[in-house]
Amino acid sequence: MLFLLSSLTACSSCEKEVVYVKKPVEVLVPTKCVVPDVNCSFNRNTHTEVISSLLECIIDLKKASEVCK
Repeated sequence: MLFLLSSLTACSSCEKEVVYVKKPVEVLVPTKCVVPDVNCSFNRNTHTEVISSLLECIIDLKKASEVCK
């Protein structure tokens, strides 16, 4: 009887514990891309200055649009 009782208590400690391992999971959340504002002023004296400021504005707009790529 004593042998049976000791074998039952020994088996109760043999149970395996379930261990949950937490590890970080990367989740990509889509966000709306916002292009920065570019201020262009074309108040120049001559036509060549207006054209050169227009070209500078186009270059700045292209650089600003590369943020979303």
